[in-house]
Amino acid sequence: MTLRNLSKPSSAVGRGFVAHEAHDDLHVIACAVKGKGTHIVTYDDRHLLTPKVKRFLRRFGIKVVKPSEMLTELKRLGDP
Repeated sequence: MTLRNLSKPSSAVGRGFVAHEAHDDLHVIACAVKGKGTHIVTYDDRHLLTPKVKRFLRRFGIKVVKPSEMLTELKRLGDP
């Protein structure tokens, strides 16, 4: 599956509510899924930080967090 295919409505990322909730950010979601990312760090409350998008991305093992949450997680893990 190519990155281009991930952003098409027929792909897993483009199906259902995610296409409507995060239509301007499908490229970010596709990149995280295709790249097997673990986190998306953003301030985007309107699109990426919605409960529906977060729930969808959890299926791929991706957490969507604000920068402050990421810093807290990194400190907890012992990163400088």
